[in-house]
Amino acid sequence: MSYSTKNTNSSKGGLFFLILLIVVALLIGFFLIIQRVTGEKESELASTEVQKTESRDGEGVNSPASQEAKETLEPKVEASLGTQKNPVKLLESLQQAISDGTTSQFLKSLDLDGLSESERQTIINFGDQSQSLALRQVGVLEFDKEERWALEGADGSVMYIDVEKSADGIWKIANVYRSEAADGKGALADGDALSTADIFIKTLLEQDFEKALQYVDPATISDAQIAGLCIMFEEGKYTLNPSKPLNSLFQREGVAAFTVNLIESTSQEKAQIELALEKNNSEEPWLVSELNIEKLLKSYITQVSGGDTYYTPIIKNPQGGDRLALYFDFNEGELTTRAKSQLDIIAALLKTNSDKKLTLSGHADAIGSDGYNNSLSLERAESVNKYLISRGLKGSQIHLSAFGESMPRRDNETDQGRRANRRTEIYLDF
Repeated sequence: MSYSTKNTNSSKGGLFFLILLIVVALLIGFFLIIQRVTGEKESELASTEVQKTESRDGEGVNSPASQEAKETLEPKVEASLGTQKNPVKLLESLQQAISDGTTSQFLKSLDLDGLSESERQTIINFGDQSQSLALRQVGVLEFDKEERWALEGADGSVMYIDVEKSADGIWKIANVYRSEAADGKGALADGDALSTADIFIKTLLEQDFEKALQYVDPATISDAQIAGLCIMFEEGKYTLNPSKPLNSLFQREGVAAFTVNLIESTSQEKAQIELALEKNNSEEPWLVSELNIEKLLKSYITQVSGGDTYYTPIIKNPQGGDRLALYFDFNEGELTTRAKSQLDIIAALLKTNSDKKLTLSGHADAIGSDGYNNSLSLERAESVNKYLISRGLKGSQIHLSAFGESMPRRDNETDQGRRANRRTEIYLDF
């Protein structure tokens, strides 16, 4: 009897507990429904208020309130933290934003405290005016701290962008300017040393002899040096190394120096030029005042001249200055295939200005009689003269002379010395 009473009481308690759980669950569900309905009404009221504000302002969807509301609802065009820790990704993102027409939104996502309003507008305007932009690195101003890049339009327009690395490892756009203005000489009137060096090297690679002369100081850089560089660049098929093409050696008031990093296209052999620039005063443009081409010559001799150290296109004149040199086979007055290709380059450089003149001087080694070598040296000078005329130069531009074996470059006692002496020198009398 007592056993049966206990079982009945237990059943009643379980039923009561189940009913209590159901009631609690219903209350919670009811509370959540009320909260959701209330939230939807508040959202509708907020949306209505924005529309009323736009209507009062009379500016429609372009009103400040509307733009603020949009910015809270729409995703921004942003540069991620990872992007800003890599200068290449940062500038590629800017390039893409310009192409997509989202430049303004992209710039808003960056820390641009160092940029003036005019520089920001320069970026926006450049995107509006230029199509098919190409991005390339110009050079390194300070290793792992400051670099310069360029965005180049298909129309030839260029926008230079300096990026700097902050202490927390974030790369920022620090300076922006377009490089189009030139003074009467063609040199950059508003460019700095690095941009001038960049354009100078590009003109050489493009074989634009006349333009390259506009960026050098004629008192210290000879026309023969510029022509010789054009020959070496063309024969060696050198291009700028896309990774850190120009590296700053130093920059001080009125003087700067850079290393130019090149690559020979066939072997990928690396070569270098060092150049210095000077600026006499604030009114004058930067000009290249000194060239060191020893490392380029070493590469050129290896890649193009078969390792013969005497076969260089630029030689020193004992009377001062530089001259170009073309070389001949033993006992030959006919041009070699290589000499013809070099003369093609020289003719292209010179025929644009019929007022320019040049002097050709033929030379021979010491094998044979004086009379024979005098005749052979004249034959060599005449071969060069005829070929240049066939390529568009006027005979009135050219003066010929012959010196036989009387002016050797090297000792005639060795084969290498004699090869260097079988030549015609070209003096650019500009």
